[in-house]
Amino acid sequence: MEELSKYSHSPAHLAVARRDHVGLRRLLCALPRLPKAGDVNTEEESIAAEVTADAVSAVIDRRDVPRRETPLHLAVRLRDPISAEILMSAGADWSLQNDQGGRIAPSDTYRIWKRGSNLRADMTLAGFDGFRIQRSEQTFLFLGEGVSAGRGNPALPPGSLVVLLHKDKEISNALEGSW
Repeated sequence: MEELSKYSHSPAHLAVARRDHVGLRRLLCALPRLPKAGDVNTEEESIAAEVTADAVSAVIDRRDVPRRETPLHLAVRLRDPISAEILMSAGADWSLQNDQGGRIAPSDTYRIWKRGSNLRADMTLAGFDGFRIQRSEQTFLFLGEGVSAGRGNPALPPGSLVVLLHKDKEISNALEGSW
């Protein structure tokens, strides 16, 4: 069990550490509502929206606790999917790092290489099932320059998007037939 005194100054952290889901919901429901997209039209409305966003972030993205963890980091570390879901619904920033550089999502989700107008993106993360990571070893190749035919390989026109599914050993042209 977490030592609760470390979180006494942060109501969101304290609710997560106690697994007090009702208290966490009550705390987050009391926060000011952010304006919807398109509702901010003037500079004054923009400044007011920024102040509101800062007030919300001060609660759900607070990190002045041991390990500089946000309430969402704490929920994940304590394996509390209900608190994590509540925080994500409230807009918690899952991309923030704790003091060890740890994030909510793994850092190996993708790698990108670029040469000329060609781009390669290797993806290892397909999504999440609760707290379990769903893996999908795949590569996307954007061939800005195309590929000429040779050694039994078909020609691919410039702008082709090729998808390689490593596990299934499949190669497909994602844009085939769209020309």
